[in-house]
Formats: sequence, structure tokens, C-alpha cells
Amino acid sequence: MMSRYAGRPWLKSRKALCPAYTPNSYESQPRELRLQWELLHRLNVNRTIARKVAEGYKFVSVERKSGSGRVDVWVQSPNGMTEKIEVKGSRQVKGSHLLQSICYHEKGDKVIVAAVDEIVEPEEWFIEPAKVMLDEIADFVERFPDEASRTYNPTPELCPSCSRTDCPHNKR
Repeated sequence: MMSRYAGRPWLKSRKALCPAYTPNSYESQPRELRLQWELLHRLNVNRTIARKVAEGYKFVSVERKSGSGRVDVWVQSPNGMTEKIEVKGSRQVKGSHLLQSICYHEKGDKVIVAAVDEIVEPEEWFIEPAKVMLDEIADFVERFPDEASRTYNPTPELCPSCSRTDCPHNKR
């Protein structure tokens, strides 16, 4: 059976932080806001590529399959190492962004998250244990959906975008 998270590392990373998390509908957001989010993301993709090329990297691809999803930017370092960059339109890298990038990691490559104001690369020691925990929590959410839907873990970066009105931590 294929995981419900196949191709959806963004959701897998958020469910790992709060198994009960249910995102607000993207379409429910005002059109003007969605347009600005999309533009900021696209601009940051192109800026990230330009910065990497200026550092001597070779641009390989955008939106390419990797691990359990599609990574935004692929580049090759001057020494030939593949770097996969998850690009965000937010000003700062969040924990869920770092976890999402780890979903794209494959042996022998690097993963990076590029937000508007910072770039973060997870430490090598962090990647494998985080991957194991991401998979274990995803398995819990799939095998025990009722229990997972009641496993509220308040996470400041996620709570504002969660649609769960029954969450005891919801301050709306």
C-alpha cells in the first residue's frame, strides 16, 4: 500500500510535529494573498539559482523528483556533489521546512532550505535519525488515525495554519 504521504513531504513534516494537524485549505485564502505567496516563492527560486551559479555551482533542474517528493532546485557543486534545495517564500526557515528537506535526502547528496532571509543546511548527524522518526510518525498516523487525530502537540509555526477547531490549544 502506498503511503498517503508519497509525494507530500510538506504534510509528512507537519504531521511529524503535530499528528493532529490538518491544514487550512489553500483555496480558502484570499486570491491576492495566494498570488503574493506564489510570487515570493518563484522569485526566491530564481534568486537561489542565481546565488548558487555565482558561487560556482552548476544549475541542474527545478521541480525534480527526489526521495518521497519533488525538490525545488537541484544544483551540482564544483566538486560534483548534488545539492537539493527546498525553497520557501517565508522570511525564516521553520522546523517543518527543515524536516521537509530531509524527506528529499538521498545517500551522497546534501539538502538545504532557502528562505528569503536565511539558508539552512541540516547537520549530517541530524538527517538519519530525523528520517527514521519522520517515517515512524507517518506510520503511526496511517495505522492509528483516530489516536493521531487526538494527538495535539502545540507547535507555534503550525497552529495558525491548522483548521482543527477542536484542538484544546487553538486560541481562535
